[in-house]
Amino acid sequence: MDMNWCLQSLVLHLMLCRQFFRHLLKYRI
Repeated sequence: MDMNWCLQSLVLHLMLCRQFFRHLLKYRI
């Protein structure tokens, strides 16, 4: 497996998770 691809995937996942949690917090309040 390509290391660069793995890193990009991880970064993308982190960004998505962050947006998702922000969304949850926004609707929770």
